[in-house]
Amino acid sequence: MAPVTLKFSSRPIVLPQELSDYIIENLHHELDCDSLKQCGLVCKAWLYASRMCQFERVNLTPTNLSSFLALINLSSSSIPAYVRRLEIRSFRCKIFDSFSSTQLLASLGCTITSLHLRDVVFDSFLDVLNFICSFSRLGSLTLDQVTWGNFNQAKSNAAIHSKILPHTVDHLRLHDIPLRQFIGWLNSHTKVPKVSHLDVGPLRAESTPFTGTYLVSLNSDLKHVALAFGIGNKGHICARQAGGWRHLTEHTEHGTITPPSNEERFMTHYGVEACSIVGSLTGLYSLQINDYIHHEDYQQSTASFWGPRAIASIRAPQLRHIILGISLRRVGELDKFRVCWEFLDVVFTSSMDYPLLTSIEFQISGRVDVEGLASLISLRLPACAKRGLLFFRKLV
Repeated sequence: MAPVTLKFSSRPIVLPQELSDYIIENLHHELDCDSLKQCGLVCKAWLYASRMCQFERVNLTPTNLSSFLALINLSSSSIPAYVRRLEIRSFRCKIFDSFSSTQLLASLGCTITSLHLRDVVFDSFLDVLNFICSFSRLGSLTLDQVTWGNFNQAKSNAAIHSKILPHTVDHLRLHDIPLRQFIGWLNSHTKVPKVSHLDVGPLRAESTPFTGTYLVSLNSDLKHVALAFGIGNKGHICARQAGGWRHLTEHTEHGTITPPSNEERFMTHYGVEACSIVGSLTGLYSLQINDYIHHEDYQQSTASFWGPRAIASIRAPQLRHIILGISLRRVGELDKFRVCWEFLDVVFTSSMDYPLLTSIEFQISGRVDVEGLASLISLRLPACAKRGLLFFRKLV
């Protein structure tokens, strides 16, 4: 692209294209759409940069779908070439008629690298796969509160198994969807799709075996995992009430003192073996547990069993970050949960299991006072606080 040349005198001033792009990107961050439109009228070099900022991400709803399709289908339209991220949300009935779907895929099927479907209902699971598998360059896929019916299910099984997730997908987020069927489909691939980022949940009894099989197939290829644990008819599947915390004695062999592993600590405290599936994820850099503590689940909190089990089961020497989600209305609610802080404090500071751990981040939502909660958690995890591992972030 040719740089913009400004003339304030007889001597021209050349403005580097990188500087122009930086200024235009700032307009994008400030959501100044009017100024971005004006930038597109200055010259061809500015047109490209402004179009990328304006149309790189498109959000479609039932109210703007028709107008967007009309815009991109104009013979003179150059917009599809700039669209990279597509979010479709709030389609509570049939997502598209066949004409609209065909138009959208024909225009954007080869350009979209990130697809986010939220609060969408499809007629059938095959319709879901037909749609997402049409984006050949897809790198990130999010299904959030996506559901589907059983229309012609028996006749479509063969077609379902013939569908292949684009091999370019590396980030996969599955929230509040029929996990058993979707992950079962992933497991049915001749070559199971490998992703480095996986965010899945809430996990319930019927979907846990399928998710476990998929996690084992990912093995060391998975670098970042986020989990949320659901509540069944009988609450969390906590095998038994954990006893009081007690420190394990260190092993002495040939004069060498060996501290117990986190898996041994978990077995001693909870009376249940650590999770071999989580233990197989040896390439993890980060572990995130969503809704670790939630104000609506005092007696069935993830923090009482599933969270500690996942944390204690990790055998990833490269693990650097642990992220825990907390939703509270006030600081005093924290002590209503059955959380063994002494156990967590010892596990988090285990140099044998977590040699490279640099942060334990609490992502906080709700009306709770963040500073007050941070002070209380720091008191509950004194060894972590002393090492400077604790971080607190308020979610907006």
